[in-house]
Amino acid sequence: FKVTALDINADMLDLGRERMAACKRAFPETPMMAEFVTGDAEALDFEDESFDAVCCVNSLHHIPDIPKALAEIHRVLKKGGRFLFFEPGEGHAEAEVSKREMEEHGVTERDIIIDELDGWARDAGFERMALVPSLDPGASIPLARWHALRRVNWRLPLELWRWRKALVHRVVHHPCGYLLKGGGTARG
Repeated sequence: FKVTALDINADMLDLGRERMAACKRAFPETPMMAEFVTGDAEALDFEDESFDAVCCVNSLHHIPDIPKALAEIHRVLKKGGRFLFFEPGEGHAEAEVSKREMEEHGVTERDIIIDELDGWARDAGFERMALVPSLDPGASIPLARWHALRRVNWRLPLELWRWRKALVHRVVHHPCGYLLKGGGTARG
């Protein structure tokens, strides 16, 4: 497979190159290659349907026009492709570290609200969102199921209450999941 790393900030790409070199030194037997490209997520300079997957880790919340970026991501994904995301969630923009970053570096900081993201994703053409409340992708929860569980107030036995509290915190404050572009053979 081929990896393309994209950032609007060339300094961040330099950091990525440094980290890639460190990984190569630490794991010389593992082939690692990436193309590093300076670019804007709101205007991707790639052909339509040119990627199997797009991964966005702790960066979607920095993009000024997220709906525009989602439309671009949808455009460059192949049918059945996935957009994977891992983001800080509710309360992030008000955190002291976020306020300091905005003040000192002029970066955009915003909360990623799951329902808002889902609406933008559907408007961009994504077929479905699933949340992955742990590092196990097999534990994904379709968004409709998440809402159903919240509507019934999670009627759980007492011993599962702590698990529920941790799960809600994880999904609301550190959303991780994927959006599926329809038309392909991907499942999940």
